[in-house]
Amino acid sequence: NDGNYSLPAGHLDINETVIQALKRESFEEIGVTLKDEDTKLVHTMHRLASSYIDLFSVSMKWSGEIINAEPNKCDDLKWFDLNNLPDNMVLSVKSAIENYKNNKVFSDFLLDA
Repeated sequence: NDGNYSLPAGHLDINETVIQALKRESFEEIGVTLKDEDTKLVHTMHRLASSYIDLFSVSMKWSGEIINAEPNKCDDLKWFDLNNLPDNMVLSVKSAIENYKNNKVFSDFLLDA
């Protein structure tokens, strides 16, 4: 999905909890430190074409300044209003955000193989 906006994301390491992975990936990708109590799981998506399960969370507080900590993997960071997302966004992520806005906690998604 080069050229499309997404969210900081990653995979679980062996013996790593979901929250540990979320905190690790947030630091590795955007340079911020999260606390467990400041993070909330808001949506679960089953991507049917790949059999992946994606977990989406919201963190309203963090420590540090948001930076592009992986410039070899990401060429731009921007904030967007949830009601005005860019056209060039990963479709599954855009769908998850729409589900979050509508308080839908689970979805199946068929694109983005």
